[in-house]
Amino acid sequence: MLAVVATIMPELVAAAAAKAIAEWGRPARDITHLVFSTSTSVQVPAIDLRVASLLGLSPTVQHTVMCSHGCTGSSSALRIAKDIPENNRGTRIFVACADILSVLGG
Repeated sequence: MLAVVATIMPELVAAAAAKAIAEWGRPARDITHLVFSTSTSVQVPAIDLRVASLLGLSPTVQHTVMCSHGCTGSSSALRIAKDIPENNRGTRIFVACADILSVLGG
């Protein structure tokens, strides 16, 4: 299951993110912060790094990653995204929340 998450999740997130960035109308490199949340376990390398690479984000983009947060992860990601610009003028934040869950057993 972890191999599926490591390969498929970044591609799904990047595809959705590319559409959102296109609607925003600015280049992905203008994003200064990436907040990523998932209830899926921690991956090494982290999924957000692959997403950032697929989107062509700047290497200096700041990352905040929350793993294994279950149902509260998305709302926590939005709270963090709200807090960042309050303390950092000129920030442009992209929030991505993704989960791939499987049912194991018979």
